[in-house]
Amino acid sequence: MPRDRPLQRLTQACDYCRTRKIKCDLRRPSCANCENRSLSCRFSTQQRKRGPRPVFHSNPGGEDDEDLSQTTLEPHTTTQITSNLTHSHRQSHLTPPSPLPADGSHFDQSPDPVGSVIPDAIHTPSQSPSLSQHSFLARNPHSSTSELFTVVYQDLEAELSSLGLNSTLHSLARSCVNHFFDCLYPLMPIVYRPKIELGLCLLHPGIERREIDLEVFTLTVALCAITAAIVPSTIFTEGSLIAEKFYRASKRSLELYRGKEQYTSSSIAIRYFQSGYTHSVGQPRTTWDELESAIALAQEMRLHDEVSYANMDYVESQLCRRLFWVLFTGDKSAGILRKHHITLGRYLLESGITVCYSKSLEGEDSYIEDDLGERGPPLITGFNLNQDLWRAAYLVLLETDTLRARCMGREDGEDRNGRTPTASELSHLSDLYISFETSLGDAPTCLRVNPTLSFSPATFAFGQEQRTASLHRAFALQRINLQVSYQCLRLVIVQAMSASITSFHPVSPFWPTFLPLHTMSPSSASSVDRPDATIAHNSSISEQPIHRCESSALLLQKVRIAEDMLYVLHTSSLENLRLNGESCVEKIRLVGAAMLELIDHHRDSLVAGMASRFKELFPHILAHLRSKASDSLASGL
Repeated sequence: MPRDRPLQRLTQACDYCRTRKIKCDLRRPSCANCENRSLSCRFSTQQRKRGPRPVFHSNPGGEDDEDLSQTTLEPHTTTQITSNLTHSHRQSHLTPPSPLPADGSHFDQSPDPVGSVIPDAIHTPSQSPSLSQHSFLARNPHSSTSELFTVVYQDLEAELSSLGLNSTLHSLARSCVNHFFDCLYPLMPIVYRPKIELGLCLLHPGIERREIDLEVFTLTVALCAITAAIVPSTIFTEGSLIAEKFYRASKRSLELYRGKEQYTSSSIAIRYFQSGYTHSVGQPRTTWDELESAIALAQEMRLHDEVSYANMDYVESQLCRRLFWVLFTGDKSAGILRKHHITLGRYLLESGITVCYSKSLEGEDSYIEDDLGERGPPLITGFNLNQDLWRAAYLVLLETDTLRARCMGREDGEDRNGRTPTASELSHLSDLYISFETSLGDAPTCLRVNPTLSFSPATFAFGQEQRTASLHRAFALQRINLQVSYQCLRLVIVQAMSASITSFHPVSPFWPTFLPLHTMSPSSASSVDRPDATIAHNSSISEQPIHRCESSALLLQKVRIAEDMLYVLHTSSLENLRLNGESCVEKIRLVGAAMLELIDHHRDSLVAGMASRFKELFPHILAHLRSKASDSLASGL
């Protein structure tokens, strides 16, 4: 018998995710989708009657008159962006505008005079800015771009005013921009300062904003967010207080034009900065979501293909090149350090990455002189060396994994008979490893592990004769990034070799290819240097002595890597280490964890005694770096 009484059912998504029909992870107090968009996450009980859903035609044009506070701000999820990868090749370097929301609602981005300030747009500091924006849109669904910008601007201004700082919105943004180009630009030279200066103009009080470029505004506040989050309080006192305010403003501003966005370098930089902010404050899930969004745009724009740059102007092409390689490195770093799947992975290498490295931007990447008046290399040199390092390391790890799968009979997802690697395969792997080890061989002196050591007889000096000039911050930051990454990647490769040796013994011929024999005992070097595959397969007693020798060599190599890492940290300032952000902390943590594991699992080894010297030192260093992500991990978040 049919029921007239409405049925109560448990909700399987929050209100926002259910309205947009996207998957909700049901996290409390806020799911990931609402957290990413700075929305208030609510779970309401649905009441529905049996039978077909009613169809409403309240709109004369036949369009659904849904809640515009939701539909107007429809975001592009990663799935939606990825699905666009099958579209035909663009006729220019810009992607066509993304399709409008299904309900037909849109924003007019044409230049529009600022109308009278609507009282509903102004909220009290206690009111949630996201709710203020939504309520405004619900009451004014056909608002102009200028009016929508006014809401975001006034929300940001009110939030900053509530902090009680003796600074205006414009002055705080100016400080963020100056600190970015002084402290972070050497590591991420992915924006053009003249464009950021235009964004600062939009934040200047008293300016009549008749023509609003929302993308420039969003880029500027996203840059402010990552700068305020990363730059330590010893340099930027107000940074930790204002970072979240700028981040939320960038998220809300992006939603205003996302449905009509034409992809440029700024589109990717915005998402990369947002990802960097969440990484710095310890939100790993959101970090990966936003990084994937940036990577998806790079794939959509085909930035791995040099042909895609043909119709770009010079500045845009250089920024897009830098962004591709930043994302390439970030993708590999997330895969290696945080165990995420690699997105810009094997298929791109197989189809070919043809994009060239970036060149200097005149007026932006100028030469820098040290205290002695000697001119250093172009700023872009250290940035490009970092890409060489990560690309070479990834090729070694990829080939190691492929070769191990072949030798264990698990190639291409199929079980086959295992085999010993051939001489040509080992030679190829050896060449890749040598390329990795020498990737920083041509680094300028200021970027080497010992920045005061000159290899030229004319400039070489003994300790008592040496004139030391303080390293410019730009080069000090790049040196830390390069050398800490190098030591971390060395450890990762050694661990990959260890897995290859211990998981399947015939892979043991890897080892002599990668380590000099002086790291092994003289009595064991000869037996490992000339492995006999027949003995390895047929003898039950020959396997253990070889394994024990290889294990000692591996452990010793890990200790040497830790010592080299500590030397880099010892010769770097604490401020510059902090400016390298959470990725630097993760690399240091990985090496420190390897030492603790070595001590715990090999207590009887002489090498463990050497490693025990570092048992308390690495935690001590990590504590001084004040990692917010580490605090989140410790809290189980």
